[in-house]
Amino acid sequence: HEKMGNDQLAITDYSSAIKINPDFADSHISRGRLYSKTNQDQLALTDFTKAITLDVKNAEVYYQRGLLYRKMKKEYEALADFGNAIKYDPNMGKAYAERGKVEADQKKYDLAIGDLSKAVTLNAADEEVYRVRAMCFTVQGKNEEAIADYSTIINIYKSNDSEMYRLRGDLFTKQKNYPAAIKDYTKALTLKKDDVAVLLSRGNCYYVQGKTKFMS
Repeated sequence: HEKMGNDQLAITDYSSAIKINPDFADSHISRGRLYSKTNQDQLALTDFTKAITLDVKNAEVYYQRGLLYRKMKKEYEALADFGNAIKYDPNMGKAYAERGKVEADQKKYDLAIGDLSKAVTLNAADEEVYRVRAMCFTVQGKNEEAIADYSTIINIYKSNDSEMYRLRGDLFTKQKNYPAAIKDYTKALTLKKDDVAVLLSRGNCYYVQGKTKFMS
């Protein structure tokens, strides 16, 4: 039922399984995941917490509850749970990824870069991991590293998000690599026509090169 997207039927079956065997942690984890998916957050929290009492070293349940806490904007609780997930499974790349995202939200950029980089090493990185890490690198003035991450998003993930080209273009501008910046700004404008910020940025690049006709 869960694989077919029949969430309520799946919840009913998991509830029956729990009634038959209340001490099977996986049933609570599975039902909790679906409660969270269907925005029944308090019920999800109850299930995840129960699963932890039944299997205190289960890294997956800490990870799932961490996701729930992050969804509920409870960042400190989320960090603690992702930390426990990593404690019990040091190779859980997705836990490093999620902890890094929370750390970035808290402006703990060094910690965030460390965790996000660990997720990359463990092959658990998605496009968002590279986006967040690029932002952290940018804040720290590590422009080459940020450009590399935006390039991964653009070239590997084939992003059609104009913002990715704009942000990379801004970094090229900081490096005074105006031709590369103009190329990125132009691509951004093909994806999001008449973006004033991008037009201004491209205009400035033309201007510093003495191409005032294009600036206009």
